[in-house]
Amino acid sequence: MPVLFVPYNALIIHGKYQEYATVSDSGNTIYRAFCPQCGTALFGKNSGNNKIRPVNAATLDDPSLYHPHMDFWVSEAQAWDFMDPKLPKFEKNPKHL
Repeated sequence: MPVLFVPYNALIIHGKYQEYATVSDSGNTIYRAFCPQCGTALFGKNSGNNKIRPVNAATLDDPSLYHPHMDFWVSEAQAWDFMDPKLPKFEKNPKHL
């Protein structure tokens, strides 16, 4: 999923969403927000990080503003998934996120 990371307090949410919580490998709680009507993944938050929030770039009013800088969780990628060979790759989460 194309993810855009924004400063935690910069994300202002209008409207309703449903949240789903899971525990990550690190033990933090990951919250994923979805549209309650269509199920589209919208944004998330991590209980262990109050500096950035992931936003599904495909939900932007203008998704062309998104330009990937890296691929992560490539160890979970499907064989058919094309990843730009010029971008840095991380097996899981990069440590600086």
